[in-house]
Amino acid sequence: VQTTSKLKCVDNSALGKQAVAMGKSPYVIKVYSRKHWKRPHGAHGKLGDRVLLAVCGQKKKGIIVGLKAKQLHGVPRYDTNNVVFVEDNGNPTGTRITAPLPNCIRPLLKEASNPKKADYTKLFSIATNWV
Repeated sequence: VQTTSKLKCVDNSALGKQAVAMGKSPYVIKVYSRKHWKRPHGAHGKLGDRVLLAVCGQKKKGIIVGLKAKQLHGVPRYDTNNVVFVEDNGNPTGTRITAPLPNCIRPLLKEASNPKKADYTKLFSIATNWV
């Protein structure tokens, strides 16, 4: 996932539902990752990376929870690139995640969490399925 990649919102937030109803999927403005950040097209987002999204004329942060690209052995591959909207403090915007989350992002989100800044472990509790 890189800049201008279109994603699918997989939580039940009001903004995500509005984007689906309008037929305008959120797209990436910036990837907060150090992987390939000096390349011409900017950073590449992988599972568990934070991204800044443009959706319905607003800027929103999110976490990538599913990728369409080829993955390592044991990491599930999805039909779409999936994202979950989060607030600046790390709380998820929605109350339920509809798509199954890969188990391999648990340690990534635990180490990225910081009690003073953002706590991404709340995504674990609102997820319905794990793969």
